[in-house]
Amino acid sequence: MPYVNANLTQKLTPKEAELLKSEIGKIIGLIGKSEQHLMVDIESGKTIYFKGKPENCAYVDVRIYGSCDFDRKNKFIGALSEVVEKVAGVKKDNVFVSFLEFTNWGMNGGLI
Repeated sequence: MPYVNANLTQKLTPKEAELLKSEIGKIIGLIGKSEQHLMVDIESGKTIYFKGKPENCAYVDVRIYGSCDFDRKNKFIGALSEVVEKVAGVKKDNVFVSFLEFTNWGMNGGLI
């Protein structure tokens, strides 16, 4: 069950948000996860400060159940940065990504 929270300075239209969600769904397999269980949370039009000033950038928090090796995460970050640039107009060098890997994940009223 991956959870992807994308925080963007650019305000997305509903169509752009849907496209971003769909594109993330297409690349989630790079980290061994499926779109079938993917949860995407998009927050656009945010003020994000970088180096002390407002900046056109994105911060994406990726949380997964289990673990994923470095190379797969690196490929995913590359693809994700391209998607964010294409959909939201944020340059790849201003897309920041964090990964959290959990050994415990709750759903359906219990741990899986």
